Amino acid sequence: MGWWVGSEYFMGSFIFQKNKGSLETLLESIGRCPPHVTDVSWRLHYQIKTNQLYRNYRPVYLINLTMESAEANEKPDVSFNCSMEQLQDFIGKLKDAAKSLERTTQI
Repeated sequence: MGWWVGSEYFMGSFIFQKNKGSLETLLESIGRCPPHVTDVSWRLHYQIKTNQLYRNYRPVYLINLTMESAEANEKPDVSFNCSMEQLQDFIGKLKDAAKSLERTTQI
């Protein structure tokens, strides 16, 4: 078993060394302090009728995440549309991330 763990470590090290340059470039593009969410705004868009023959009664949520970056001149807001199911999935993933972070800080 020790050989397998050592072999796995060797492969991971090899893969890291092989991709080190592109990883450094990616990390440099993020900067020392990646942007973080400071505010969330949302709007419900409810389309009742389309130019099609059928009616569309689906709500669409318009979400805007206000981001703050270490760069004073950079305000990279993130906007997206999603259905109710997609929004519920997104909220579930955010809750999972918050629980994971909470467990990490308790260790």
